Amino acid sequence: MTGQEFSNVISLIHSADANQLAEFREAIKSRGEQLGRQVIVSLRPGQRVKWDGKRGPQTGIVERVKNVWVEVQADKTPGQLIGTRWNVRASALIPL
Repeated sequence: MTGQEFSNVISLIHSADANQLAEFREAIKSRGEQLGRQVIVSLRPGQRVKWDGKRGPQTGIVERVKNVWVEVQADKTPGQLIGTRWNVRASALIPL
């Protein structure tokens, strides 16, 4: 999507009524789920990924791929012996 197309979408959202906003919400939710499924199919245990977590940007290694969530062993930070294991929503992960 180009910058102009994105601006047009934002303008349309600002001029939409309640029913149209509900349709926008449903379309955005559906697209997000579709992108999440694409990520899940592409992820494999042992693969490095990055994401924005509760403690800021993090990187780690995929441990297990579930239906919607992915278990990721985060890289250790100073003061830790091992990294924390997180359940991260697949759509939030970016393969490295």
